[in-house]
Amino acid sequence: MKSKKRNRKLKFELHEVEFSRSRLVTYYGNIGEIIAEEVLKKQGFETWLGTRRYAFMQDDEEPLNLSRLRRHYNDLILVYGDTLKETWEEYRDEYYERHLKAVQKIEVFFGDKLEDYRQYSKKLKLDEYKYFPDLIAKKNGKIYVIEVKSSKRARKYYLKGEKLRGLMLAREYGFIPTVITLEVQIEATEFELEEL
Repeated sequence: MKSKKRNRKLKFELHEVEFSRSRLVTYYGNIGEIIAEEVLKKQGFETWLGTRRYAFMQDDEEPLNLSRLRRHYNDLILVYGDTLKETWEEYRDEYYERHLKAVQKIEVFFGDKLEDYRQYSKKLKLDEYKYFPDLIAKKNGKIYVIEVKSSKRARKYYLKGEKLRGLMLAREYGFIPTVITLEVQIEATEFELEEL
């Protein structure tokens, strides 16, 4: 029996794709942070992404918001119904275990500077600095509080005023305020629209 091949109709193709990069601003920042973390690791730094800060708890905060976690579990039931195999208790316990492991990693990362970092974070929060570090890095006992900018233009327009003061405040707690600037570019090539 012969297999039939579908006729493909190429509607159009572009070798170089032009698109608005303004919708990708957030992604540029995220990509820049990932690249910066990878480069620092290759240079012998230990790193902790600031985006993982939710795993880090203040000593006066509730470590686990059970009502919010329960709502999330209930949403999963609505979406997955009977196919969701975890009970509420299993889901809660697994989440709590992951949370505790994350907190333990942070305690090891900061060592005797943990309380200083808690105080720095609390000061940022209480004084409503519109800033939180992108990345924290450690090498040779020194801890760097890092802002990552994915272009020189972004650095110029973002890092000033309250955000700059929030970054520089790190020095008062024994950390080294640092800025990493790199040029991130996203390109698309060989675009094909093909009817199958």
